[in-house]
Amino acid sequence: MKQKITFNIDKNYLSYFFSVIGVSKIIEVFDKEKIEIQFVGGCIRDALMEKKIFDIDFSINCDPNTTAKVLSNNNIAVLEYGKKYGTITAVIKKNRFEITSLREDQNQRGRYTDIIYTSDWSKDARRRDFTFNAMYMSPFGKITDYFFGKNDIQLQTVRFIGDIEERLHEDYLRILRYFRFLGIFQNVNIINNYEKILQKNIFQLKNHVTHERIREEILKMLKNTFNKNSFVSFVNPSEANDLIKTIKQWWIDDKYQLGLNRCMNKVEKIILDI
Repeated sequence: MKQKITFNIDKNYLSYFFSVIGVSKIIEVFDKEKIEIQFVGGCIRDALMEKKIFDIDFSINCDPNTTAKVLSNNNIAVLEYGKKYGTITAVIKKNRFEITSLREDQNQRGRYTDIIYTSDWSKDARRRDFTFNAMYMSPFGKITDYFFGKNDIQLQTVRFIGDIEERLHEDYLRILRYFRFLGIFQNVNIINNYEKILQKNIFQLKNHVTHERIREEILKMLKNTFNKNSFVSFVNPSEANDLIKTIKQWWIDDKYQLGLNRCMNKVEKIILDI
């Protein structure tokens, strides 16, 4: 693993985090219990890209039972549907915050994993998919960046943590997530050999990810500012990439009309610039 770097976020963005209803309360109740909690992932990535519309998630150095107990003891509503993966969702005035215990993923296969809890932030970072999703920020605005995710944001690059092929075999949903994050950059830079490896593994989606889950990911791609980057060929930007061609054929074969009529039609219009 590369040596981590630390830096401070712009004070205006830190103020924005705390302006979101519920954030201060969550930080306060765990600080009172002397339990370390930090912002994590997409909210930090978005802030570094100067975006102010993002979901706020947390990582925490305790087990999920403790997380739920502290929240409940402080009259904060709790949802436990993600508890088996270490995630407790806090609900404060309709705002939802996922709070996930530091963990390691083991024996990963397709879409499944065994987990063990840890107190090591770097081990939690290693299990994450892309460099810019493995950053943590303390309540004081200090960002810990284990894999130079900030640098990849500046390079407009989606980079897997570790070996791309190994990370895909652990969880094939990462194929869809890779293509989704291409759409956050205007002039995306593709890493050498990524295209070939992604093409080789696309067929695995059919064995491990449902049509509905694929459609959900494509709908997220459609919401990105530069969504066309998720759908077009790396070589010929006027035609669909292998991911979209393959998914469309699966949906035709399986007569998945919801995907074809309410999702793929929108994708094809974007590809054609209609």
